[in-house]
Amino acid sequence: MKINKKVNDDFDGLSRKAMNLLLRENQNDEENVVSINPKKLNGNEVPLIKQIRFYLGLLENAGVTIITPRGNIPIAIVKKLCENNPRLSDYLTIFGSTPIFEHYVPEISAMRYFCESTGIVKKRKSRLSLTAKGVEIMNTHQLFDTIFNAAFYKYNWALLDWLQQDDEIGIYGRNYTLYLLSKYGNEWREVSFYRDKYFKAFPKLLKGKIEQVKDSYELRTFDKILSMFGFVSIKKSENKTKLIKATTLFRKYIVIKFYLL
Repeated sequence: MKINKKVNDDFDGLSRKAMNLLLRENQNDEENVVSINPKKLNGNEVPLIKQIRFYLGLLENAGVTIITPRGNIPIAIVKKLCENNPRLSDYLTIFGSTPIFEHYVPEISAMRYFCESTGIVKKRKSRLSLTAKGVEIMNTHQLFDTIFNAAFYKYNWALLDWLQQDDEIGIYGRNYTLYLLSKYGNEWREVSFYRDKYFKAFPKLLKGKIEQVKDSYELRTFDKILSMFGFVSIKKSENKTKLIKATTLFRKYIVIKFYLL
């Protein structure tokens, strides 16, 4: 079967063949259009990786950590994670002296999932502990590679928002968002710029309450996943419009092989 090589305006100038190449995720490094951490950096500058290393250090020092009757990380650890991460500091203000439970902070629940689903942390009955794999990779570039793969390619981003839209929003075509950020992210642009291009490429995702669907893409992709890694900066314009820009970290860790397209 021939794949169309003609440039498609719906795909920001990519041909259908190029888009198919871009969306493929299970490839050898040489064939993959999206190169993740090509310089094998250890992730020390990446907010989520810093938080996970802090969390793993707490578990390593404790030896064995007993989870709560509801199966949550102990309250004391949740508080330390919020204190250690500027992105989560608002929870300290909101809750004050009231205990902060893990399920109140979606990003901590997500972090825990990343660690346990990749075999870095083991949960056995009511206990959490660092695994041999966790000890081996926690201070290497493999921690970033493992966590990014789990968060970006394996995790259900819908768990990070409250809009209850289709699980595929943002997840389907996620490499296309990386492509757009790599191509256009040097300048501050309204979030609608990326949102409109995404849904122009994948219009079948626009169903139901259209504005909520668009908000869900924005929330999951930029406010949550990419922000957790420090890959986007977000600010408000003078007229209160949300603006997005790719960070230096994004350029270091995500490389699009445009020559393959």
